[in-house]
Amino acid sequence: MSENKQKPPKLIWSIPIFMGLLGGILMYIAVKDQNQEMANDGILVGVLSTIAWVFLYFMLFIFIGISSMNMMNF
Repeated sequence: MSENKQKPPKLIWSIPIFMGLLGGILMYIAVKDQNQEMANDGILVGVLSTIAWVFLYFMLFIFIGISSMNMMNF
């Protein structure tokens, strides 16, 4: 008998993209038995998306800070 392993669906990449490192760890746990390389890449995508989210939040807070300073009348 041959083992017929299914490939993980492509939609699973949305987990580490939107959930960051936690999503990467969840993806790793979900696909490590089916595709080890994809599981490792999921952790990397989770780390990179966490860095991207932190950068976006940082830029948002800077923008809000600059906008609020411009509204103050000195």
